Amino acid sequence: MSKLYAFLKVIASPFFKLFFRLKFKKPTNELDGEGCLICSNHLSAIDPAFVGLGMKRQVRFLAKAEVTRLPIIHALAKRFAITINRGKGDLAAIRASIAAVEEKNALVVFPQGTRRKGLVPAQTEVKSGIAMIAARAKCGIIPAYIYTKNYRVRLFRKVTVIYGEPITFEELGIEKGSMEEYDRAAAFVWERICSLAPTEEVNGNGNNSR
Repeated sequence: MSKLYAFLKVIASPFFKLFFRLKFKKPTNELDGEGCLICSNHLSAIDPAFVGLGMKRQVRFLAKAEVTRLPIIHALAKRFAITINRGKGDLAAIRASIAAVEEKNALVVFPQGTRRKGLVPAQTEVKSGIAMIAARAKCGIIPAYIYTKNYRVRLFRKVTVIYGEPITFEELGIEKGSMEEYDRAAAFVWERICSLAPTEEVNGNGNNSR
Protein backbone atom coordinates (compact mmCIF):
# COMPACT_ATOMS: atom_id res chain seq x y z
CA MET A 1 0.00 0.00 0.00
CA SER A 2 1.43 3.38 -1.00
CA LYS A 3 1.93 6.06 1.64
CA LEU A 4 -0.51 8.38 -0.13
CA TYR A 5 -3.23 5.72 -0.28
CA ALA A 6 -2.70 4.82 3.37
CA PHE A 7 -2.90 8.51 4.35
CA LEU A 8 -6.10 9.06 2.37
CA LYS A 9 -7.64 5.97 3.91
CA VAL A 10 -6.86 7.17 7.43
CA ILE A 11 -8.43 10.54 6.64
CA ALA A 12 -11.49 9.17 4.85
CA SER A 13 -12.45 6.34 7.21
CA PRO A 14 -13.71 8.50 10.12
CA PHE A 15 -15.63 10.75 7.70
CA PHE A 16 -17.51 7.86 6.11
CA LYS A 17 -18.15 6.14 9.43
CA LEU A 18 -19.62 9.35 10.85
CA PHE A 19 -21.69 10.61 7.93
CA PHE A 20 -22.75 7.26 6.43
CA ARG A 21 -22.51 5.06 9.53
CA LEU A 22 -20.38 2.80 7.36
CA LYS A 23 -20.06 -0.81 8.51
CA PHE A 24 -18.35 -3.82 6.98
CA LYS A 25 -18.64 -7.56 6.95
CA LYS A 26 -15.04 -7.89 5.88
CA PRO A 27 -13.67 -10.52 3.51
CA THR A 28 -11.87 -13.49 5.01
CA ASN A 29 -9.76 -13.78 1.85
CA GLU A 30 -8.58 -10.71 -0.08
CA LEU A 31 -6.48 -12.72 -2.55
CA ASP A 32 -3.35 -10.98 -1.25
CA GLY A 33 -0.52 -11.00 -3.73
CA GLU A 34 -2.86 -11.80 -6.62
CA GLY A 35 -4.50 -9.63 -9.22
CA CYS A 36 -8.26 -9.73 -8.87
CA LEU A 37 -11.54 -7.96 -9.49
CA ILE A 38 -13.79 -6.72 -6.71
CA CYS A 39 -17.32 -6.63 -8.08
CA SER A 40 -20.24 -4.92 -6.35
CA ASN A 41 -23.68 -3.50 -6.97
CA HIS A 42 -23.71 0.24 -7.66
CA LEU A 43 -25.89 2.77 -5.80
CA SER A 44 -24.01 6.07 -5.67
CA ALA A 45 -21.00 8.04 -6.90
CA ILE A 46 -19.14 7.28 -3.67
CA ASP A 47 -19.48 3.50 -3.89
CA PRO A 48 -15.78 3.09 -4.80
CA ALA A 49 -14.89 4.56 -1.41
CA PHE A 50 -17.39 2.31 0.36
CA VAL A 51 -15.92 -0.80 -1.24
CA GLY A 52 -12.27 0.24 -1.01
CA LEU A 53 -12.32 1.23 2.66
CA GLY A 54 -13.35 -2.26 3.72
CA MET A 55 -10.26 -3.84 2.18
CA LYS A 56 -6.86 -4.09 3.85
CA ARG A 57 -5.06 -4.10 0.51
CA GLN A 58 -4.86 -1.11 -1.82
CA VAL A 59 -7.40 -1.09 -4.61
CA ARG A 60 -7.84 0.67 -7.93
CA PHE A 61 -11.11 1.64 -9.55
CA LEU A 62 -12.68 1.49 -12.99
CA ALA A 63 -14.51 4.83 -13.18
CA LYS A 64 -16.46 6.74 -15.80
CA ALA A 65 -14.50 9.55 -17.45
CA GLU A 66 -16.98 12.20 -16.27
CA VAL A 67 -15.83 11.91 -12.66
CA THR A 68 -12.43 13.36 -13.52
CA ARG A 69 -13.72 16.82 -14.44
CA LEU A 70 -13.07 18.24 -10.96
CA PRO A 71 -9.35 19.01 -10.52
CA ILE A 72 -8.92 17.19 -7.20
CA ILE A 73 -10.80 14.12 -8.50
CA HIS A 74 -8.73 14.20 -11.69
CA ALA A 75 -5.52 14.16 -9.66
CA LEU A 76 -6.67 11.20 -7.57
CA ALA A 77 -8.00 9.35 -10.61
CA LYS A 78 -4.60 9.52 -12.28
CA ARG A 79 -3.14 7.68 -9.28
CA PHE A 80 -5.86 5.22 -8.34
CA ALA A 81 -8.38 4.85 -11.18
CA ILE A 82 -8.75 3.73 -14.76
CA THR A 83 -11.25 5.91 -16.59
CA ILE A 84 -13.66 4.58 -19.18
CA ASN A 85 -15.90 6.31 -21.71
CA ARG A 86 -19.18 4.51 -21.22
CA GLY A 87 -21.21 3.45 -24.23
CA LYS A 88 -18.33 3.97 -26.65
CA GLY A 89 -16.67 0.56 -26.60
CA ASP A 90 -13.61 1.92 -24.79
CA LEU A 91 -11.13 -0.85 -25.61
CA ALA A 92 -8.22 1.16 -24.22
CA ALA A 93 -9.85 1.16 -20.78
CA ILE A 94 -10.51 -2.59 -21.00
CA ARG A 95 -6.88 -3.23 -21.96
CA ALA A 96 -5.70 -1.01 -19.11
CA SER A 97 -7.96 -2.90 -16.70
CA ILE A 98 -6.56 -6.24 -17.82
CA ALA A 99 -3.01 -4.92 -17.49
CA ALA A 100 -3.73 -3.59 -13.98
CA VAL A 101 -4.98 -6.99 -12.83
CA GLU A 102 -2.06 -8.78 -14.48
CA GLU A 103 0.20 -6.46 -12.46
CA LYS A 104 -1.44 -7.93 -9.32
CA ASN A 105 -3.73 -5.00 -8.55
CA ALA A 106 -7.20 -5.38 -7.02
CA LEU A 107 -9.59 -3.53 -9.34
CA VAL A 108 -13.09 -2.43 -8.24
CA VAL A 109 -15.62 -2.83 -11.05
CA PHE A 110 -19.40 -2.40 -10.99
CA PRO A 111 -21.06 -5.04 -13.22
CA GLN A 112 -24.27 -3.01 -13.62
CA GLY A 113 -22.24 -0.44 -15.57
CA THR A 114 -24.02 2.52 -14.00
CA ARG A 115 -25.71 3.52 -10.75
CA ARG A 116 -29.04 1.83 -9.98
CA LYS A 117 -30.20 3.74 -6.92
CA GLY A 118 -33.54 2.79 -5.45
CA LEU A 119 -33.60 -0.60 -7.20
CA VAL A 120 -33.11 -4.04 -5.66
CA PRO A 121 -29.88 -5.26 -7.32
CA ALA A 122 -31.26 -8.70 -8.15
CA GLN A 123 -33.88 -7.02 -10.34
CA THR A 124 -31.32 -5.22 -12.53
CA GLU A 125 -29.18 -6.30 -15.48
CA VAL A 126 -25.41 -6.57 -15.68
CA LYS A 127 -22.77 -6.15 -18.38
CA SER A 128 -20.43 -8.90 -19.55
CA GLY A 129 -17.28 -6.75 -19.31
CA ILE A 130 -16.26 -8.15 -15.92
CA ALA A 131 -16.11 -11.64 -17.40
CA MET A 132 -14.01 -10.43 -20.33
CA ILE A 133 -11.48 -8.79 -18.00
CA ALA A 134 -11.36 -11.85 -15.74
CA ALA A 135 -10.92 -14.16 -18.74
CA ARG A 136 -8.05 -12.19 -20.22
CA ALA A 137 -6.31 -11.72 -16.87
CA LYS A 138 -7.22 -15.22 -15.64
CA CYS A 139 -8.07 -13.83 -12.23
CA GLY A 140 -10.40 -14.45 -9.33
CA ILE A 141 -13.25 -12.18 -8.28
CA ILE A 142 -14.25 -10.97 -4.82
CA PRO A 143 -18.01 -10.32 -4.70
CA ALA A 144 -19.31 -7.44 -2.57
CA TYR A 145 -22.77 -6.09 -1.76
CA ILE A 146 -23.58 -2.52 -0.74
CA TYR A 147 -26.75 -2.34 1.31
CA THR A 148 -28.66 0.65 2.66
CA LYS A 149 -32.34 1.32 3.29
CA ASN A 150 -34.28 1.60 0.02
CA TYR A 151 -30.96 1.32 -1.82
CA ARG A 152 -30.60 5.09 -1.64
CA VAL A 153 -27.47 6.51 -0.04
CA ARG A 154 -28.27 9.37 2.32
CA LEU A 155 -26.31 11.25 4.96
CA PHE A 156 -26.54 9.51 8.34
CA ARG A 157 -28.33 6.49 6.83
CA LYS A 158 -26.41 3.32 7.62
CA VAL A 159 -24.46 1.73 4.77
CA THR A 160 -23.17 -1.82 5.06
CA VAL A 161 -20.69 -3.45 2.70
CA ILE A 162 -20.74 -7.24 2.73
CA TYR A 163 -17.88 -9.18 1.10
CA GLY A 164 -18.16 -12.78 -0.02
CA GLU A 165 -15.72 -15.59 -0.59
CA PRO A 166 -13.64 -15.23 -3.77
CA ILE A 167 -14.86 -16.74 -7.01
CA THR A 168 -12.04 -18.61 -8.71
CA PHE A 169 -11.34 -18.16 -12.40
CA GLU A 170 -12.15 -21.83 -12.96
CA GLU A 171 -15.65 -21.33 -11.52
CA LEU A 172 -16.44 -18.87 -14.31
CA GLY A 173 -16.38 -21.68 -16.86
CA ILE A 174 -14.74 -19.61 -19.59
CA GLU A 175 -12.92 -21.80 -22.12
CA LYS A 176 -13.42 -20.38 -25.62
CA GLY A 177 -13.86 -16.70 -24.75
CA SER A 178 -17.18 -16.40 -26.55
CA MET A 179 -19.79 -13.77 -25.75
CA GLU A 180 -22.13 -16.54 -24.60
CA GLU A 181 -19.54 -17.64 -22.04
CA TYR A 182 -18.95 -14.06 -20.94
CA ASP A 183 -22.68 -13.51 -20.46
CA ARG A 184 -23.05 -16.72 -18.44
CA ALA A 185 -20.02 -15.92 -16.31
CA ALA A 186 -21.22 -12.37 -15.61
CA ALA A 187 -24.64 -13.72 -14.61
CA PHE A 188 -22.95 -16.25 -12.32
CA VAL A 189 -20.91 -13.53 -10.61
CA TRP A 190 -23.99 -11.36 -10.26
CA GLU A 191 -25.89 -14.21 -8.62
CA ARG A 192 -23.07 -14.60 -6.09
CA ILE A 193 -23.12 -10.86 -5.41
CA CYS A 194 -26.89 -10.79 -4.89
CA SER A 195 -26.71 -13.83 -2.61
CA LEU A 196 -24.89 -11.59 -0.12
CA ALA A 197 -28.05 -9.52 0.46
CA PRO A 198 -28.81 -9.21 4.18
CA THR A 199 -31.67 -11.15 5.75
CA GLU A 200 -34.07 -8.20 5.85
CA GLU A 201 -33.79 -7.81 2.06
CA VAL A 202 -34.18 -11.51 1.37
CA ASN A 203 -37.33 -11.50 3.49
CA GLY A 204 -38.71 -8.58 1.48
CA ASN A 205 -38.49 -6.00 4.27
CA GLY A 206 -35.62 -3.89 3.03
CA ASN A 207 -37.14 -1.73 0.29
CA ASN A 208 -40.50 -0.56 1.49
CA SER A 209 -40.16 2.52 3.68
CA ARG A 210 -38.26 5.79 3.43
